[in-house]
Amino acid sequence: MLISGGSGLPTTDSSKWDEYRNLRKRLQEPTWKDFNEWVISFGAPALPAGKFHPSSPWANIYMTPEEIDYLDLRPLPPKWHRFDSLVRISNEKFELPNELKGKSGKLVYVSMGSFASAELTLMRRLVETLGKSPNRFIFSKGNNQS
Repeated sequence: MLISGGSGLPTTDSSKWDEYRNLRKRLQEPTWKDFNEWVISFGAPALPAGKFHPSSPWANIYMTPEEIDYLDLRPLPPKWHRFDSLVRISNEKFELPNELKGKSGKLVYVSMGSFASAELTLMRRLVETLGKSPNRFIFSKGNNQS
């Protein structure tokens, strides 16, 4: 099994992989517990221990550009499909909210993705921090309306 992307560890030297995995597990456990409780609160079954995104027995997708996917170092697991990017296209016309019209500052669209947007503490902190800026922000919250 390859080390998780973003670790900075080389794929050709696995001497530090176990240390990294243990540290990552220890640091992510509190977040996983909170996320698991959130998933259950919507009526979904509990997640497998330590897994944020359990594999589907039917089909799985992941987003990684082909150039950094390392398929030469490991095969793609069965029922997994890679996409270079995931983009939602809509024909709906966007109307700038009245609260943001006619105000000074740059207009910035902020989207953290579904996983980060589910972290309400993170999103509240980001809104509070960016709220001190002279710019205007539109946050994508996804389905989470809290």
